[in-house]
Amino acid sequence: MISMTRYDYRAKWMEFTRRLGSCVSLDELAPTLVDAVVETLAATGAVLYLTNPGDSGLRAAAWCWVTNARVFTEGSAIVSLRWREEAIGALVIGEPGGEPYTRDDLGLMEAIGEHAAGLIATVRRFTSFVARDLGHSIAALSALSESAPQRADDREFRRDALDTVARTVTRMRSPLGRLREAPHGGRT
Repeated sequence: MISMTRYDYRAKWMEFTRRLGSCVSLDELAPTLVDAVVETLAATGAVLYLTNPGDSGLRAAAWCWVTNARVFTEGSAIVSLRWREEAIGALVIGEPGGEPYTRDDLGLMEAIGEHAAGLIATVRRFTSFVARDLGHSIAALSALSESAPQRADDREFRRDALDTVARTVTRMRSPLGRLREAPHGGRT
């Protein structure tokens, strides 16, 4: 016999992943994640704690409260966020607004935690990649702009300058293209 559940987990999961799939920065992902968790699980609140890369501490990255209590009680849950071997953080989920969490709810929390950890790790790596590429581009354009006043009349310098600008534009378009191609649906 099929047991009745409080809600359709497949529909909840699809909506959850759709909401998170379009986030391309951690500043956008963290509050969207917490809001989606509270809504999906009908929780009284949630707090997302993230590790600081290169540091062993945690910091609160986002939170959402449905009630004024703002405390976690016996019915709350802590979901570890790990991606592969990397500790990403923890998601503290307040007790449900109605009945206690079921085994299915806990399974959904585990799936949410794994999905969220993967998204956070991906966003962090992508941000690092973009920052590195942007740094290289700034260095190339900075060197060019410093040399230009003294060598503007040199035909070979102008040709090299145009080549440097063209390579820099190409390099900068690559991460922008990846941003445009970021998933916007239930697939990540």
